[in-house]
Amino acid sequence: MARPTGQSAPIDAKLLNRTPLPIEHREITSILLRTSKNDPYNLLGEMLPPRIKEGELANSLKWSPFRPVRSQTGAQAVNPVGEITKFFAFFVDPVRWLLLGLTILICVVSGLSILVGIYNSMSQRHHEIAVMRALGASRPKVMVIMLLESVLLALSGGLLGWIGGHALNAALGPYVESQTGVPLGFWHFAPKTPVFQYLFGNSNLPPALLQFAVSPEVLLIPGLILLAIAVGIYPAVSAYRADIAKSLGK
Repeated sequence: MARPTGQSAPIDAKLLNRTPLPIEHREITSILLRTSKNDPYNLLGEMLPPRIKEGELANSLKWSPFRPVRSQTGAQAVNPVGEITKFFAFFVDPVRWLLLGLTILICVVSGLSILVGIYNSMSQRHHEIAVMRALGASRPKVMVIMLLESVLLALSGGLLGWIGGHALNAALGPYVESQTGVPLGFWHFAPKTPVFQYLFGNSNLPPALLQFAVSPEVLLIPGLILLAIAVGIYPAVSAYRADIAKSLGK
C-alpha cells in the first residue's frame, strides 16, 4: 500500500530496541577530509598521507583516551586528486598519446593520397589546363584551382570522418551512459580547451587570448585546410609551370 505524501517511513522496532555499542568499543573506520578553500595548492592533502603512513599519527594523538594501537599503526591515507592524477598519467596518457600518434599517421597517409591523386589527375589534364590558359586563365588562377581541389577533397574527407565518428558516439551512447553515467550523443563535442595557453603556456600573451577556449574538433577545419595546401602545393606549382604550346600540340 502506498504511503501518504509527507508521512515518514516506519522505523524498524529492532533499531529502537537495540543496545548501543559501548563508547570504548566504538571505532572510526574512515574519514573524508575536505581541505580549506584557502589552500588552492592542496598542501594539506599532500602532507597528511605520508605522515599517516609513516606512523606519525600514533605520536600526534597521545591526548586521546581511546588509542587502539592497531588503528594508529595500521591507518592509511589517500589523496583522491593525487591518485586520480597518477592513474591518468600511468594509464590514460600513454593511450591518449598512442591515439594521437595514430591520428597523425593517418593524416600523413591521407595527405600523401591526396597528393598522388591530384598529381595523377593533373598529369592527365595537361590539355585541359592548356585550353584554360589559352582562353585567358592566368597562371595564378590555374594554381588556385588546383589548391581548391585539394582543399575540397580534404574537407569532404574530414566531414565524412566527423559524421562517422559522431554516429558511432550516438550508437554507443546508451551503453556508455549506463556503464559510466556520462551522456554521449551525436551532437556532443570534445570539451573546450584553452588553445593559446596549451600551445604557449602562461606566457605574456593578453589575458583574452589565454582564456580563449574552443573544442579541439573546431580546429579540424583550419588543420585540414593547411594540410590540403601543403600536399596540393606541388601539383599546383606543376600546373603553374605547364607549357601551353607542348600541351596543345598533343
